[in-house]
Amino acid sequence: MDNLTRTIAARFANGSLQACRIMQVTPLLVSFDGGSSSVPGDKIAGGTYTVGSVDNARALMDSPNKPLVFPIG
Repeated sequence: MDNLTRTIAARFANGSLQACRIMQVTPLLVSFDGGSSSVPGDKIAGGTYTVGSVDNARALMDSPNKPLVFPIG
Protein backbone atom coordinates (compact mmCIF):
# COMPACT_ATOMS: atom_id res chain seq x y z
CA MET A 1 0.00 0.00 0.00
CA ASP A 2 1.46 3.39 -0.99
CA ASN A 3 1.55 6.44 1.29
CA LEU A 4 -1.45 8.17 -0.32
CA THR A 5 -3.62 5.07 0.06
CA ARG A 6 -2.54 4.67 3.68
CA THR A 7 -3.32 8.33 4.42
CA ILE A 8 -6.76 8.18 2.82
CA ALA A 9 -7.63 4.89 4.55
CA ALA A 10 -6.61 6.26 7.94
CA ARG A 11 -8.63 9.45 7.46
CA PHE A 12 -11.73 7.60 6.23
CA ALA A 13 -11.67 5.46 9.37
CA ASN A 14 -11.97 8.55 11.57
CA GLY A 15 -13.58 11.19 9.35
CA SER A 16 -16.47 12.22 7.15
CA LEU A 17 -16.76 13.37 3.55
CA GLN A 18 -18.33 16.82 2.97
CA ALA A 19 -19.06 18.97 -0.06
CA CYS A 20 -16.96 22.11 -0.31
CA ARG A 21 -16.08 24.92 -2.70
CA ILE A 22 -12.53 25.72 -3.77
CA MET A 23 -11.98 29.39 -3.03
CA GLN A 24 -8.26 29.62 -3.80
CA VAL A 25 -5.78 27.16 -5.33
CA THR A 26 -2.38 28.24 -3.94
CA PRO A 27 -2.47 27.87 -1.01
CA LEU A 28 -5.59 25.70 -1.16
CA LEU A 29 -8.55 27.30 0.62
CA VAL A 30 -12.06 25.85 0.73
CA SER A 31 -15.42 26.92 2.14
CA PHE A 32 -18.32 24.83 3.41
CA ASP A 33 -22.11 25.24 3.25
CA GLY A 34 -21.93 28.22 0.89
CA GLY A 35 -20.08 30.28 3.46
CA SER A 36 -17.71 33.09 2.63
CA SER A 37 -15.05 32.13 5.19
CA SER A 38 -12.26 29.84 4.00
CA VAL A 39 -10.16 27.17 5.68
CA PRO A 40 -6.85 25.72 4.46
CA GLY A 41 -6.94 22.26 2.93
CA ASP A 42 -4.51 19.56 1.79
CA LYS A 43 -4.30 18.60 -1.90
CA ILE A 44 -4.01 15.07 -3.28
CA ALA A 45 -1.12 14.32 -5.62
CA GLY A 46 -2.12 14.64 -9.27
CA GLY A 47 -5.40 16.45 -8.59
CA THR A 48 -6.43 19.43 -10.73
CA TYR A 49 -7.83 22.21 -8.57
CA THR A 50 -9.80 25.18 -9.92
CA VAL A 51 -11.76 27.91 -8.18
CA GLY A 52 -15.49 27.23 -8.54
CA SER A 53 -18.81 28.95 -8.00
CA VAL A 54 -20.53 25.83 -6.61
CA ASP A 55 -19.51 22.82 -4.54
CA ASN A 56 -16.74 21.59 -6.85
CA ALA A 57 -14.86 19.38 -4.40
CA ARG A 58 -15.25 16.95 -1.53
CA ALA A 59 -13.27 17.25 1.68
CA LEU A 60 -12.40 14.40 3.99
CA MET A 61 -12.71 15.86 7.47
CA ASP A 62 -10.79 14.28 10.36
CA SER A 63 -10.04 16.68 13.17
CA PRO A 64 -7.48 17.96 14.06
CA ASN A 65 -6.00 17.58 10.53
CA LYS A 66 -6.66 19.98 7.66
CA PRO A 67 -9.37 18.70 5.29
CA LEU A 68 -8.04 16.43 2.53
CA VAL A 69 -9.65 17.89 -0.61
CA PHE A 70 -10.66 15.87 -3.70
CA PRO A 71 -11.54 17.96 -6.80
CA ILE A 72 -14.60 16.86 -8.80
CA GLY A 73 -16.14 17.89 -12.09
